[in-house]
Amino acid sequence: MKNAQGKQYQLVVTDSFGGLYNAKFIEPGKEASLTAVYEVPVGETGLVLTHKPYGGTESQFKIR
Repeated sequence: MKNAQGKQYQLVVTDSFGGLYNAKFIEPGKEASLTAVYEVPVGETGLVLTHKPYGGTESQFKIR
């Protein structure tokens, strides 16, 4: 995750199962949920989460 000025925040691992990096592929037509935790200062703005699965297309999500 990065802020509007390009400062990067790292994913916080919250369990022993590998978190985001241990995710399984989703079959077509199926749904899944994911929780990603980042520590950012209160009042931070312009946050964008970028996700690029292995061998996949990059996606960006505006957070706030």
